[in-house]
Amino acid sequence: MSYLKLENITKSFGKSQVLKEVSFAIEQNEIVALLGESGSGKTTLLRIIAGLEFANTGNVMVNEKVMQDASTFLKTEHRNIGVIFQDYALFPHLNVKQNIAYGLRDKNEALLNDFLSIFELTEHAKKRPHQLSGGQQQRVAIARSIIVNPDLLLLDEPFSSLDQSLKRKVRSEISTILRRQNIPSILVTHDPDDAMEMADKIAILQKGEIVQFDTPENIYKNPINEYVGDLTGGINVLEGRLVRPSDTKMVPTEKGSYKVVKCSFYKGDFFITLQATDNPKAFVNVIEKYRVEVGSLMDVE
Repeated sequence: MSYLKLENITKSFGKSQVLKEVSFAIEQNEIVALLGESGSGKTTLLRIIAGLEFANTGNVMVNEKVMQDASTFLKTEHRNIGVIFQDYALFPHLNVKQNIAYGLRDKNEALLNDFLSIFELTEHAKKRPHQLSGGQQQRVAIARSIIVNPDLLLLDEPFSSLDQSLKRKVRSEISTILRRQNIPSILVTHDPDDAMEMADKIAILQKGEIVQFDTPENIYKNPINEYVGDLTGGINVLEGRLVRPSDTKMVPTEKGSYKVVKCSFYKGDFFITLQATDNPKAFVNVIEKYRVEVGSLMDVE
């Protein structure tokens, strides 16, 4: 039995149809990413799941409970779904511990202290949000959302305000915490790295439709069309096929001995620049799976 199930969701704003017959399901403890360009419909779909928007048609079920169908529409406050927006929406006048405890009816000190420890916020418990880093603020927002034990957690572009050096660390931390707490989650993002690193499955949205729903590996290796290939890291388009750069091999046209003058890593492969030993002005480039030391020699037959 699927934990979250969406069936034939459509949504229009005036004459503009934003979602077209969207259907997919996720299981308990899965993290699913909604990935697409701006205007693809991913945030609208998230808001429909949360009860912040009303779908024109379709059904939404969470944990075997109907959220919306032809005769039912539960308001957000009755759905037990946590939502984390881009700005985290922390209360500036409350400290970290008070922010996390905000939604609890019973201010269980032991539970609060456990969450402070889990999210590595114990030493920051008495700080106000403005005294925290972006990553720390995000951990507070997520702790506040999951301490009330939601049936589902929705994250809308949660890493967009973080710089690249912090993004990967926070993504890893949050993914670990969500899996430890056994909370199924949906991540909305336009960044393929967010989706590839965090999600068990990715739903690719294009102009309001899900064009591919699969594991990150399958989507990367077997994109269904050029849009998906470009969105998830770039492709080379050849006659009748989509090919990743990592699936190609560049070799020098001239045989002989070459000296390695540069070796750089990118997306799983090593891009190597070679200089001909008998002609210092002749350079070629090759792609290899393994690192080659600069200054070493390569024979090309």
